[in-house]
Amino acid sequence: MSDFGAEVEARLRTQVIARPLVFRAEIDSTSNLARQLADEGATHGTAVLAGTQTAGRGRRGRTWTPLPGQHVFTSVLLRPLLPPGRVPELTLLAAAAVADALREVGAAPRIKWPNDVELDGRKACGILSEMNTDPAGRVTSVILGIGVNVECDAADLPDD
Repeated sequence: MSDFGAEVEARLRTQVIARPLVFRAEIDSTSNLARQLADEGATHGTAVLAGTQTAGRGRRGRTWTPLPGQHVFTSVLLRPLLPPGRVPELTLLAAAAVADALREVGAAPRIKWPNDVELDGRKACGILSEMNTDPAGRVTSVILGIGVNVECDAADLPDD
């Protein structure tokens, strides 16, 4: 794990989420690796953190424009005991958690349903949840991908 990954891990205040934490300096998509880890039997709470990603994605196949060093890219593997119809609630819970974290550093976020967090009317965070089920329709895993703009100028971001 890099110095950055180790520093993040040392500052975590969690007991389950990001335990373990997998760090990659660059990756195609944190969600792709989290999915692979899920298929290999990784535990609930396993998180993938990347310095940058080259193939981030959002809802409806939209791309996420990365500016290396100015974003946080993470995906968390969840194994919730929920019926499939309740899985979308996890996206809103993640948005609330991101908004709470932003408030802790003095920002005034607004949650834009169903999967964005905005600051000053601009998207600051996108959340994508991807559910997997077994043949009987039971939820086996949810990959919760979260991309947050952290140290970037609004002028550097695309209009959309």
